[in-house]
Amino acid sequence: MAGEAWSARKNSALDLLIDELVGMPLFTVDAASEATARAFGAMSAATERCVEAGVVRSVKAQRRNRVLEVPEVIGEFNMFERKLASPVGDNNIEKPSRVVPDNLARWR
Repeated sequence: MAGEAWSARKNSALDLLIDELVGMPLFTVDAASEATARAFGAMSAATERCVEAGVVRSVKAQRRNRVLEVPEVIGEFNMFERKLASPVGDNNIEKPSRVVPDNLARWR
C-alpha cells in the first residue's frame, strides 16, 4: 500500500482520522475514536491502514493502548518552532536564540 494512491469514503473512520491527524500528532486509537465519534473497532482498522501506508507509526511496540505518531506533522511543527526562534525567521541565516527541537529535516 505504501506509495499507492488511496482514498477513503466520506465520513468514514479513515476519512475522519485523516482530518484529525494534524491536531493529534501523537494519539491512541481510543483518543482518535473519541475525537471522531467512531467505534473503537472502526478506528482501529483505519489506524492500521494509516500504519500500512506509512502515514503513522507506532511509538511503543505494544499492541494494546499503543501510542502512535504522525512523523511528518511532528517534523513540520519542529521546523516551524525553529523558524520562530530565529531572530530573522530563518535558522539557516541566523541560529535560534533559544533552545529548540532538533532539526528533524536532516533525518527525512
